[in-house]
Formats: sequence, C-alpha cells, structure tokens
Amino acid sequence: MIDKKKMIYKIVGGIFYVIMILVLSFICWKMEKRVLSIFFILLPISFLYYYMEFAQIKKIIKIRSN
Repeated sequence: MIDKKKMIYKIVGGIFYVIMILVLSFICWKMEKRVLSIFFILLPISFLYYYMEFAQIKKIIKIRSN
C-alpha cells in the first residue's frame, strides 16, 4: 500500500510540476519573451526526469508481478 501511495504521489507531482512550468512560462511570455526560452530548456529536462521515474516504477511493477 505504501508503494502505491508513493507512485500516486509521484504521478500527481509530475503532472502538477508540468502544469506549474507551463503556467510560469505563459506568465513570462506575457511579460518578457526572452525568459520563455529558459523555461523551454527546463521543460524537456523535467519531462526526462519524470520519464525516468515512470521507467523505474514500471520496472518495480514487473518485478512484483513475476
């Protein structure tokens, strides 16, 4: 049960994190367009981080199911 809760928190956290970056980038785009490029550099890095997290979770699920 603890592992499932952690997994749910990571998924929700990942979605929330991406939404926050999109909102911040939109605000910066409205204010100053140069700042937006920084967020577009950070966004793929954050996606990569959460992709790695999901890959780890999938491995754990495969190990548990076998």
